[in-house]
Amino acid sequence: MTTDWVLENLAAAVYDSKNRIYYLFSEAVEDSKGYYVKRPKGGPTGEPIEIEERWGKLPEQWKGITAAVYRPGTGDGVYYFFNGDEYAKRDQGTGQTFGEAKKVSEGWYLPENTYVDAVVYKATTKRYFLYTDHFYWSKDQGIEAVKGPYLIGCGWPNFERLFSGEVGVDAAVWVYEDAWVHEDPHYYFFKGDRYARYDTNSGGFDLDKYPKDTEGNWGTDLPRGLEMPAVHRKSGGASSPRIIPGRVLTPPKEVRHRIRREICVGLR
Repeated sequence: MTTDWVLENLAAAVYDSKNRIYYLFSEAVEDSKGYYVKRPKGGPTGEPIEIEERWGKLPEQWKGITAAVYRPGTGDGVYYFFNGDEYAKRDQGTGQTFGEAKKVSEGWYLPENTYVDAVVYKATTKRYFLYTDHFYWSKDQGIEAVKGPYLIGCGWPNFERLFSGEVGVDAAVWVYEDAWVHEDPHYYFFKGDRYARYDTNSGGFDLDKYPKDTEGNWGTDLPRGLEMPAVHRKSGGASSPRIIPGRVLTPPKEVRHRIRREICVGLR
């Protein structure tokens, strides 16, 4: 297993703002629920480790994960891992084990069978963004309701130009430092073998610089001739929708009219 293999098969990304560490998670593989690599901010990416070796046992019925997010707070904060339309909470301060898997329709108030591709938490506004196919939803911390869906390109203009013809995102993170760091808060979006940075205070995506190759900037060269295991992919290809039984690929009828009315209401 190599770092580049994890990046080629990226399922989720998390930024631990307390310790200034990125965690990048792979999709599931044969006989494993996936791997992750650790990258300190400004440092080298480490070697792959099985997810369950470091993070504890995932819910038994899960083959792997499709999204993950970190929320800072008292102690070491909280992680949420997602598998399609289910999620599990990992409280860093209470034994560091995953709780029972629950439906995203219960804990996140999304429509039933909504498949979550990526999640970010924006600490300055205490707001989550949940991405599914072409759309995103907004949920404020502690509020038992969700807003959306909205087209991703409405919240993050020029997204479609960067990832033309491809559905949604594979992973996303929001990076914010304390004021003394003097760095523009920004998002990273990962799709296929590419990624792009969105600066929140200085004009969004730099279309002259992005998208960039993920492996070349987050990993190392993949050794030639190395045989990699088969993966349980999120999708059939870079531009294919991710299919699971009962998955919501388009918003339900009761919210489609809202998309037309509020087509570009950005809630960044």
